[in-house]
Amino acid sequence: MMKKMGFDAYRFSISWPRILPGGRCCAGVNQEGIDYYNNVIDTLIQHEIEPYVTLFHWDLPQCLQDEYDGFLSKRVVEDFREFAELCFWEYGDRVKNWTTLNEPTTYSIQGYASCTFPPSQAPSPTFLTALISSVKDFFHDHPALQDFDITSIPASFRSALASLLHSYSSDSYQDGTNVVAYRGVFEPKQLLSTFLYDDTRTNYSNYSLKPKPDQAKDVYIVGRNMLLAHAAADHQEGKIGITLVTHWLEPLNERDPDDIKAAKRGVDFMLGWFLEPIVSGNYPKSMIDNVPPENLAPFTKSESEMVKGSYDFLGLNYYTANYASNDPDPDCADGYFKDQHIKLHRVDERSNHKHTAHQACDDTMRVNYYQDHLAYVRKAMNEHVDIRGYFAWSWCDNFEWTEGYSVRFGIMYVDFMNDLKRYPKKSAIWFSKFLKKKKQLIVNAKKRQNTNTTDDLDADYN
Repeated sequence: MMKKMGFDAYRFSISWPRILPGGRCCAGVNQEGIDYYNNVIDTLIQHEIEPYVTLFHWDLPQCLQDEYDGFLSKRVVEDFREFAELCFWEYGDRVKNWTTLNEPTTYSIQGYASCTFPPSQAPSPTFLTALISSVKDFFHDHPALQDFDITSIPASFRSALASLLHSYSSDSYQDGTNVVAYRGVFEPKQLLSTFLYDDTRTNYSNYSLKPKPDQAKDVYIVGRNMLLAHAAADHQEGKIGITLVTHWLEPLNERDPDDIKAAKRGVDFMLGWFLEPIVSGNYPKSMIDNVPPENLAPFTKSESEMVKGSYDFLGLNYYTANYASNDPDPDCADGYFKDQHIKLHRVDERSNHKHTAHQACDDTMRVNYYQDHLAYVRKAMNEHVDIRGYFAWSWCDNFEWTEGYSVRFGIMYVDFMNDLKRYPKKSAIWFSKFLKKKKQLIVNAKKRQNTNTTDDLDADYN
């Protein structure tokens, strides 16, 4: 399907525990995992599609998490380097473009600041607050539960309550909307049900609304070790880079100097946190100025030299934009979110997960997004920004982390209730036409003599 649509590149990730279940080569290499990715790569090449491989998309081998707390320990740097070298050895003859880490910002924040992703070991204040709110919301007609104390739930009641919520969740989505009966942990009923079912969290007396003493530091330790792991995965053949993520931020009051600084500071804390070190070897000044020095340890001279320039290309994931205003004293626990001293005002829109297949395939908004966004990508290229390619997220609807199957980001609709059948959305049809036209324009441009290829392409696109 990708070949027929005209795609000439495909980005996918290799699962570290699928290749090395024991985390290291000495614990054994899973040949079935090696063979699986060989098959993927060979099939892509047979269809003239260039493989772009990401080494880490957040699935750390559990054994390394258990042994030394994963990316909280500098020991992970050597283990990641070994995993990367194994991949280079097995696939480097065919894969020439590698990404070390996908969105290390997200992994660090969600796993160690907001604690909404693994490997967070205890619910964060945000999680507990949402949990208590969910209980009150669900039992709004039971006044006795309005002052509910989560730490006092008896085991028998937790079990009964979980069963009730499970039934509620299952029944709620069997309504012909073609979506699996699942909600992300931000949805109240699933949030509570997931929490109650998790036997590892039954000893509530161990948890508090106050963060543990080192929680404010953990997110920065993880980010630091991720940067060192990235730099350690040096590949002499082919090209290797890193894929970062950012929201764009605009000042809520464009005339307020403090809001202007807040918007820039917010980008520094999301993008600059990882981009500045690989460019200059140091953290952004706004982070150095706002994060307590005991939490944001500087790189040593050798580490700085290793990190600086450790990329052949930069991948940038972009999803949305927010307005930012200055907040001198954020109402949150000490740590990453408080350190930024900003308040965000969201402007993004959620997908309607209740749409039928026919309705979901009518994604005119997504077509407009790609069309407008790519036009500005082209404009940036004309202004001498060195852009080599663009990957659409995503090829097909997928399991979107805490959002589950409740959102659909793909250009291909996946019928999760009927054998995973695929249907092209309007965006897929648009992309197919766009790519075929682009290829024809390139062919035509090459045939022209004494003309500027770029100008020809611009004229034809316009």
